[in-house]
Amino acid sequence: MTRTIQAVLMGLVIGMVVQSPAFSQEKVGTPLRFSISTHADFTDNRDSVEFNKTDNTDIFLSPRIDYIYNGSGSHIDLFYIPSIRYRTDAGDTGDDTTWQHDFGLKASHAVTERTRLRFYEKYDYNDDSAIESGGAIIRGNHTYSENTIEGGLNIDIYRYSNLDFLLRNNLMRFDDDAVARTSDEDISSFDASYRHQLNQTLRWVLGATYSMYSYDSSLSRDFNSILGKTGLENAFTPNTFGVLIVGWQNSDFDDNTIESADEPYVLASIECRTGADLNIGATVGHGLRDTDAFPFSVQTYSEFRGFADFNITPKLVLRGSGTYRLSEYDKESIPAGVTTDGFIGADGGDVVTLVGDILLDCNVKENISVYAGYRYENVDSDVGQTYSKNIARVGASLSF
Repeated sequence: MTRTIQAVLMGLVIGMVVQSPAFSQEKVGTPLRFSISTHADFTDNRDSVEFNKTDNTDIFLSPRIDYIYNGSGSHIDLFYIPSIRYRTDAGDTGDDTTWQHDFGLKASHAVTERTRLRFYEKYDYNDDSAIESGGAIIRGNHTYSENTIEGGLNIDIYRYSNLDFLLRNNLMRFDDDAVARTSDEDISSFDASYRHQLNQTLRWVLGATYSMYSYDSSLSRDFNSILGKTGLENAFTPNTFGVLIVGWQNSDFDDNTIESADEPYVLASIECRTGADLNIGATVGHGLRDTDAFPFSVQTYSEFRGFADFNITPKLVLRGSGTYRLSEYDKESIPAGVTTDGFIGADGGDVVTLVGDILLDCNVKENISVYAGYRYENVDSDVGQTYSKNIARVGASLSF
């Protein structure tokens, strides 16, 4: 199924690229951009553990190449970042120097005035998977690759109505066999949504998502999920936009000993630009999603995320964000065939995650920027590792 989905999505982007004038013989001189950046991360807890913490500094050097094209109803944004990382204290099992790779592609094409295609591809090869990425990922430090591929179709069906379809696949693979057995995952989903403009500022939203979650095939942890949702999107003022979506989720497990799970779904967000200098926003969410803790199959999550961007001067920006997340794990979601001996919290429990970021970004010149930031992570877990971590970061970038 995964190969079929990826083939469909790759066929979509190939068709868009072939049709784009950017790749025709008449087009000469492609808009290539080059840049290079470096940054250093200083942490007091290299391995994200509760006790016996190790200080460490990671130094990165990252050249980047971008290809950007706009014209004739098409947009292409392609980049590649190979990074070399030096670690001052790699430990007994790590490497002082490693290569990491980051590849991305965004493409869109207006087929007609009412029909648009889009494609997205993101590939990462890394050995420091994040504790938090949009409030969604909680993992340890292991070498892994992650590939996300999306294809979408957007259609204006009436003057005030719109249909959108999105096909998505996310594949995560860990190099270590023992870690891979418990953490590898493959997620495929299809999302359909309908929007209708009720008046100048208010839109009604109706949607459904079908998702398939796959883990190691020998452990019977796979499940399918169906989400139905409806809600409103409203521009309260020209500078304030809010969303409220509610729905219901059902998860059905491959292991017949696990009863299907049902949970209400909520997504509420608001974003406001107060004057020219300050932009703030907040999001609240609740629902079911794939697990971040073996041997469970699924988790119920509730989270709050907030951010603020403040333009101190035209060249100096202060950014801040914070995430609070409660993940609940029920032992009833553990497949009957999984041996739980030796695993922390096999009877279930909660995971409370706190993440805070602050960053000061300065554009010294049009092509030179420097920044300094601080990040705090705290995880209090009944089903995995509990720890706290401080990370300070400084960096600079130069574009050509």
